[in-house]
Order: sequence, then C-alpha cells, then structure tokens
Amino acid sequence: MEPSTCDVDTPDYSEEIDEEERINFYNIIAAFRCYRANSLNHVNRKEAYLNSLPGTHQTMLANYRDHLQKVRYCIEANYKLHRKFATKTFRSAVENVKILVPGAGLGRLIYEIAYRGYYCEGNEFSLFMLIASNFVLNRCVIENQCTFYPWVHQYVNNLSRGNQIEAVTFPDVSPTKFPPKGTMNMVAGDFLQIYRDENYWDCVATCFFIDCANNIIDFVEIIYNILKPGGIWINLGPLLYHFSDMLNENSIEPTYEDLIVIIKSCGFIILVNSLLLLLLATC
Repeated sequence: MEPSTCDVDTPDYSEEIDEEERINFYNIIAAFRCYRANSLNHVNRKEAYLNSLPGTHQTMLANYRDHLQKVRYCIEANYKLHRKFATKTFRSAVENVKILVPGAGLGRLIYEIAYRGYYCEGNEFSLFMLIASNFVLNRCVIENQCTFYPWVHQYVNNLSRGNQIEAVTFPDVSPTKFPPKGTMNMVAGDFLQIYRDENYWDCVATCFFIDCANNIIDFVEIIYNILKPGGIWINLGPLLYHFSDMLNENSIEPTYEDLIVIIKSCGFIILVNSLLLLLLATC
C-alpha cells in the first residue's frame, strides 16, 4: 500500500533561508577581515584609559600595561594566521559570484571586477569597441605603452594650439602585468537577444548603458529576469537616449522620475538612489 499523503499548504521559506545564509556568510567574511582592526581598537581604548589614570595608579598597573602589549602581539599573530587560511576561502567564494557588464565598451570595468577575483562577463555590440578592447586587454604589455591624440580633429573651442595636439597614453594599468584574479569574458552581440537565462547572474553592473535602448523598459525587464532572487543591479550613467534624434529609429525617453517608477514596477527594490549611483535588488 502506498503511503497516504496530506495536501497541506505550507509556506515556502527557502528564499528567506537563502537570504539569511547569504547575510550570515558576509557577516563571517566581515568578521575575518575586520578582526585585526576591531581587536586592536579594543586594546587601544584600554591603553588610552590607562594613560588617563593618575600616575600612581599607572605605576601599580605596570604589569597590566605589559600584559596589554602581549595581547597586542597575540592579536597580530592571530591576524597572520587568519590571512593564511581565509584569503583562499574568500577568493573561492568571490569567484562564484557572477557579474555581468552589458555595454562593456573598452573593457575597463570588467577588468577591474575580474581583477578583484569575481567572475565577470562583458557584453558589447559595437565592433569598434570590441576591436579596441581586445587590443587593450590582450595586446598591451606595459603601462602607457601607446600614445594617442584624441583631440586632433577638434578644430574649435580650443584655448590654445596645444589643446588640439595634446597626447594621452594608455593603458594606465597593464592587464598583462596585473592579470585578473577571477575569470573575465567578453561576449559580442545584442544584449536583448543573448541574455535570456533567468535567475543566473548575481549582479548586473551597467555604466552609461541603459539609455542605449529604443525602449528602456526592455532593458529593465531583461536585467530583472536574469538576476537571481536577491541579486543586485548597479547602474551609473545619464539618460541621453541614443536613438532619440535618429531618423528612422523609434525611441521613448522616460524622465528620471518616471524611470524610477518603471524600475519599481518591474520588481526591483531600490537600496541606494542618488544622482551619482543607483543600487537595486531583486525580490
């Protein structure tokens, strides 16, 4: 006889548990990373109080002062041990965080993220950007290897003749000398066509990107769908709307305040919102 079943509506606590585990994990990481500073601050407060006592009291507490110095030494020894076993653990955890950078351009942002150990994938549609980023990321060996004259075609609005022929050198950091600690990929193609897998990315970082759509709502919806529950979207950039003044191109141009309403209606919770940075999370 098959066991009987009872249909009972039970609440799904899985997402709440996942969120609690995630918070607990980052708290543990913070405890390791802040161990030395917090521990030494505790000793420093005791020493400061000791130094404020009358001289006669300080004399009687000479052994206590010596003991605090030994405590300081032990904290430093513990910290060295923490670094030995914690660094590899944290790095492995960071490598499991998948970050997507649509509109990656010349690839500097994906390099900076991957250099810090994260798994980072850039997406770029422009062949001009792809060719240039490939050169910088894969062919430049030393800092300031190349010299370029970006304003040589700017014949107007110059304060002096030197402005037009002023040179810049790049890269300021050599990706060869300082390779990324995490995985770094670049994918060519249309963001809206390529990224369809739901609940895949831990973070999406957009920099001067979201106004590149004919319909910005398409971008917001796709970003929400591809993020994992509790995932983070970080956005920086203007609302210039690239297709706004182009002939034969459709375009909508929501204002900043309208865009905030759209973002919330798609399911995002706004964590930080300023004229400098917009940080959002999925439910």
